[in-house]
Amino acid sequence: MKKILPVIFSVLITGCTLDEDSLDELTGNSLDGTWVSSCFEMVDLSDDSFISYAIDTYVFEGNSYTLESVSYEDDLCSEPSGSADSYFGDYSIGDKLIGTDGAMIARISMTRQSPDWPEGLDPEEIEGVYRISGSELNFGFYDENDIPEINYGWTLTKQAD
Repeated sequence: MKKILPVIFSVLITGCTLDEDSLDELTGNSLDGTWVSSCFEMVDLSDDSFISYAIDTYVFEGNSYTLESVSYEDDLCSEPSGSADSYFGDYSIGDKLIGTDGAMIARISMTRQSPDWPEGLDPEEIEGVYRISGSELNFGFYDENDIPEINYGWTLTKQAD
């Protein structure tokens, strides 16, 4: 038994070795730029009811970001509904983690507020995780009591500058 444990430990350490490219993609600078989602179905998280179809556009610069979420009538996002929500805030990158699928991800803490919110209202605080793979960005929720999980069903693509 004593000889088996070092072998298992050695295999675990080797399996968790990180490549430098993965770490480089999980820094604040890698988020800089414009990221646009594909058309997706927006649902109310409290009861999974349909809200609308939407396309989100994030613009990250330094440690701040803006988000514009445009609503559409159809699942191809070809008929704008005339509704759009705008948000802005700051963000910071936290610890690097291993997600449920074994991929390297990083924590992200964001504040979010809207120019439409009443003056004096505190910004919303969001704790999440993210992963960049090439030109694709995915977010997920972070809960310190669970293994973080990325939402691969909602992908943003980096736009050329």
